[in-house]
Amino acid sequence: MTKRMVMKKEKNIKWAAIAFGLSFLCAFISIVPFLIKGNGILTLSNDFNAQELAFNMFANNAIKKGEIFWNWNIDIGSDFITTFSFYNIGSPFFWITMLFPAKVFPYLMGWVYMLKYAVAGMTAFLYINRFAKNKKYAVVGALLYAFSGFQTMNMVFYHFHDVVALFPLLLLGLEKLMEDNNKVFFIFAVFVNAVLNYFFFFGEVIFLIIYYIIRFLIGKKENWKKVPLCIIEGIIGIGMSAVLFLPSCISVMSNSRVGNKLSGKALFLYAAKDYIYTLKTFFLPGENMARVSSMVSVDWYSRSTYLVLVGMTMVIAYVVVNKKSWLSKMLIVCLIMAYIPALNNVFVLLNVELYRRWYYMPILMMALASEQILEKPEKKGIAIGCISTGIIVVLFAVGIPVYAKISSNVDELTRPVMFFVFCIIAFVGTVYTGILFLPRLKKIRETGFLVGVMGMAIVTTAGMIYSYRGGDEHGSTQEVYADVIGTGNELENDVLPYRYKMWENYYNRGLAGYIPTRNSFCTTVSSSIIELYSELGTPRHTIGVDGPEGTDQLLGVGHLVSNVELEGEEEKVYNNGWQDIWVYNTEKLPVGFAYDKYMLKKDFEKLDSEVRACLLYTSPSPRDC
Repeated sequence: MTKRMVMKKEKNIKWAAIAFGLSFLCAFISIVPFLIKGNGILTLSNDFNAQELAFNMFANNAIKKGEIFWNWNIDIGSDFITTFSFYNIGSPFFWITMLFPAKVFPYLMGWVYMLKYAVAGMTAFLYINRFAKNKKYAVVGALLYAFSGFQTMNMVFYHFHDVVALFPLLLLGLEKLMEDNNKVFFIFAVFVNAVLNYFFFFGEVIFLIIYYIIRFLIGKKENWKKVPLCIIEGIIGIGMSAVLFLPSCISVMSNSRVGNKLSGKALFLYAAKDYIYTLKTFFLPGENMARVSSMVSVDWYSRSTYLVLVGMTMVIAYVVVNKKSWLSKMLIVCLIMAYIPALNNVFVLLNVELYRRWYYMPILMMALASEQILEKPEKKGIAIGCISTGIIVVLFAVGIPVYAKISSNVDELTRPVMFFVFCIIAFVGTVYTGILFLPRLKKIRETGFLVGVMGMAIVTTAGMIYSYRGGDEHGSTQEVYADVIGTGNELENDVLPYRYKMWENYYNRGLAGYIPTRNSFCTTVSSSIIELYSELGTPRHTIGVDGPEGTDQLLGVGHLVSNVELEGEEEKVYNNGWQDIWVYNTEKLPVGFAYDKYMLKKDFEKLDSEVRACLLYTSPSPRDC
């Protein structure tokens, strides 16, 4: 390695560290005020409170206890690896928290979040820097990726940020393989992403194939001979991840949610509103998915591609100026895929459910395009980008309220104040961007964009945390901690062959306390659990169900836990730190009892669903042979 190459490498490391540090700083300023208010703990709402806290504490306990195969404390019993490989156990961020006791995790969560943002900024920089000449603009591009609307709106999905943080390594690895003949890094990148999250990795493979074709194959016949090498290296990387990847894939294929596919006109057409809503997600900041301001009231599909401050201004400018470049083709292909259901859902094998959680991948392309325009601004492209973005934002600001009034549909404008705040943020960002491209401001352009993007990243991230918290609408941090964590901590965990049942199924109090309960809010539990509830006539999808009369007794519920006093003599009364909790003994059968009678499944299915659980006390229902 020559002296020049060493100096270049050292310079790249220095700027990667700067990207890491500035991303961490933005996240720090956004999150720490809420940590201070929560006495060191970060809570939000919805899945964050109900799942993420409990899942990480449970996994920590299970691994340290060596209960990493079949685990009786997951719902009514489920495989540990396939249940949690989607959420955390393949993540390097999770393994950092394993250095601490499970009970400490709530105090680590905010800091690990900052680390995820910092790593996302660093990996995005490493990728974008391969195309950049100006390191400062490469850092700006990295910040655009790390703090995009997709990131802010997915604050409640703690594990999504792991995927966003490490995805750029895949594209970087492919670039190194094709351009530098570096065969090691791509294998490493495939391994890291495959073991991290098998579900997202499948979509990343689809995206990587499209990227490879457009970037390296079109018009470059010499690269066809490298296709076998890429495939072999990919297989090696996946093989290295097989301990988590393979059982998870086998398990997910048995999940009932996978079997439903798009068909008929649904393959080609969305509802009319979806086209406009998708357009909105490009130009307006990401929103609280539980409290959407316009067009719908709730949207859990993670639909946002907004780049903080700059929006679509520089993406449009880049495509206008560089129509024939591979990056423009990539952006256009991604846009087409977003608007055609069959192409959009190819990332989930054409599953019938609307899927938008692949947007973080084109966002990296958008961040790269923005960086390229910052380096080589073209007057025509900038003018078209800023003017068209401004016009579209104004059309949304005027059109949606007018349509809402004409249609008298309350869902068209559910939170008018927030809607106009988003429009103002988008419009001000567009104007700010246009002003910085004025020739007279060339000397401060670098600093102006860096400061502006960082400032808007802090505003949108902190604003989203506040929005998800809803003030204290979802309970103060102390109340959430006491409810989700304190409830289970006070219960005896060695109660098998009997189980607890909590008063409701949404919050995973049992998982947080590592106690056997028949409650859980978890999508990835064993398919046998889903099958059981279907046979009882009360289908279970993402969250546990009570089932018909007799289900508690059938499933070995020996202790009923309630937040209100019930009839009968309580076994125990305690305070979880927020409210009083009553525990009652119940009529029960132990987990795992024997039968001396049987009934054919076809006869069982003829019975009314209300009596099926009670009948199973005496006659099991085996599969027909």
